[in-house]
Amino acid sequence: MRRKRSVIAIQAARFGCLLGLSLLLVFDSSSWAKERASEENSEARITVRVFNYAEVASRALEEGQKEASKIFRKAGVETTWVDCQVTAEKKVTNPACQEPLGHAEFALRILPRTNAVPPGLRDNIGFAFLPPDGRGSMAGIFYDLVEGLAGLGGTSRGVVLAHTLAHEIGHLLLGTSAHSPRGLMRGGWVKEELRQAAMGNLLFTPEQIEHIRAEVLERVRGEEMPRAARANAPE
Repeated sequence: MRRKRSVIAIQAARFGCLLGLSLLLVFDSSSWAKERASEENSEARITVRVFNYAEVASRALEEGQKEASKIFRKAGVETTWVDCQVTAEKKVTNPACQEPLGHAEFALRILPRTNAVPPGLRDNIGFAFLPPDGRGSMAGIFYDLVEGLAGLGGTSRGVVLAHTLAHEIGHLLLGTSAHSPRGLMRGGWVKEELRQAAMGNLLFTPEQIEHIRAEVLERVRGEEMPRAARANAPE
């Protein structure tokens, strides 16, 4: 009887060890996955140079950038905004804004509406330039249409500006000028979209998020490779 109890005790001890080892492996893999996800979130970062030709008030501009950052953060992408100040003579004073754009950098112009707007863009609140390979880096917004849309929906200019910024950069990251039937990338916004925007619910779809994150990481890593090559190059 004692021997049987000893065997049962040994088996229980072995089971306990195996269970402990299994839990440790699960915990380690979970921790590794979280750590990896955190690393990817820090890697998935874009820089946007904002050229304020429309002389948007600093409060509205700051609100727009802050809210746009939230939209991209929900998509797993961090954003850095660079203020490319424009003088009355339309000259850019920040030397960093005159450097060539990196792989994960974008130039966005906030423009006043003029009669010089090409006919194909007159009804658009913004635009994104996409080359044949679909990997663009420049976009623009017409601020008077942002103001008009804000007035239509009773939404702040900053909120409408934020979603317009995210929408146009979204075109660049998705590599297409096509629109979706719902969400942030919908082609025409009406009161329902503006209501969702004010609530913070006008976002990229899960499919778009997956594509955007992959594109950002590819751009970031493509930018890091030449840097590493330069660092290792013989002097």
